[in-house]
Amino acid sequence: MGTHLKRAAKAFRESRHVEFKKEFDVDSRKDWCEILKDIVALANTGGGVILFGVDSQGNPIGNDLSQLAKLDPARIADQLHRYTDSDFAGFEFVELKRTAHELVALEIEAAFPPVIFTKPGTYAVDPKTQRTAFAQGTMYFRHGAKSEPARSVDLERVLERRLDEVRKNWLGDVRKVVRAPAGSRIAVLPSTIRHADSEEAMPIQIV
Repeated sequence: MGTHLKRAAKAFRESRHVEFKKEFDVDSRKDWCEILKDIVALANTGGGVILFGVDSQGNPIGNDLSQLAKLDPARIADQLHRYTDSDFAGFEFVELKRTAHELVALEIEAAFPPVIFTKPGTYAVDPKTQRTAFAQGTMYFRHGAKSEPARSVDLERVLERRLDEVRKNWLGDVRKVVRAPAGSRIAVLPSTIRHADSEEAMPIQIV
């Protein structure tokens, strides 16, 4: 279980990485627009979880979530692509139990580069009124328990988070070199080449 999922399983308030939803109607344009905004905001903020079937304090309300649990994540990816032109698909549904209630959580990975809405998300409130969940050209992040348009500090955090990931990967590679047996030779290989321990793998010679 990931860090964000563990946090969501015990959370009783929303945060930068946890969002609560009472329900989600897959046939509602309003619900789609609102959940896409939260998915993008959580992904841009470094990942998080949307927990369904709870009230604003995180208490289970006993909703039937069986249909939501069966929702194909590919459908969410298609909707995201429709409004963002992005192929981001770093999410999956997970079942959680809280006080004997079965809940559904959507676990979302961090996105890099940040996802931007390329089309507006509008829906009808009534026959004469339209509401906009997100506007074209906006980038959303989590500010406390809300999904809001980006601020300059959000972009700084994205770059810092990315640099930390690069540093960790770089240091991991350095450790491998330092720990290599005496007499070893270091070779730089294309990313398409993978090391395999299987005896059935085809051996190749790098020259």
